[in-house]
Amino acid sequence: AQEAGSHYWSTAPSGTAGNAISFTQAMTLDASGNLVVGGTSAHAATITSYGNATRSGGLGIRNSAGTVAGFFGTYAAGSGGGSTDIYAEATGFMAFATASSERMRITSGGNVLVGTTTDNGNKFQVSGTANATQFNSTSGTVSVAPSTNTTFFTPSGAGLYMAHVYLDGNATQTWDATIIFAYNATNILVVNQTNSVNVSTQISGTDIQVRQIGGTTYTFNYEVIRIK
Repeated sequence: AQEAGSHYWSTAPSGTAGNAISFTQAMTLDASGNLVVGGTSAHAATITSYGNATRSGGLGIRNSAGTVAGFFGTYAAGSGGGSTDIYAEATGFMAFATASSERMRITSGGNVLVGTTTDNGNKFQVSGTANATQFNSTSGTVSVAPSTNTTFFTPSGAGLYMAHVYLDGNATQTWDATIIFAYNATNILVVNQTNSVNVSTQISGTDIQVRQIGGTTYTFNYEVIRIK
């Protein structure tokens, strides 16, 4: 082991008797605890150790001007909650690549792009096929009295939606209704609707409502998915 301020060499010394011996320097551990790879000073380093009031036990990536562009390690409580982070400090995006090609990036604004480098402003964007067991936008319950129209959802943005209203866990009734609709920020257009004899969905202005015909008030579950 060598003390701080020591130098480490990538090749064995070379030379002949009576001549100077040459070395190739690989990295330096300076007196401040910075591990310098490919240089001799921390500000010219590719990788330096990092520790201060907000970060501890990690590695900082510096550019040639000495600015920390990234950090790998543990944030102290109060800054990152003591979590382990890969943290980009410089303005720009963080890219993830395999086989020399970029596969995913996180933009400086926090949007995640998969399979594309074009940011369309959405928080999550995938170019290609995406699979999931379930997508939920809005869910909850709504209490509906007999022969009553009750609003359970009002869209807040233009798009294509699917709404499902159903009675769950009832031994005598299995009512459900489904509606697919488009909203253009002014009007709702029903694309497809499937209703049962005793429960139906309908549009009232920009509200999505459920109507049930029965002898008592039932509490329905609803799920609304924004498709695009």
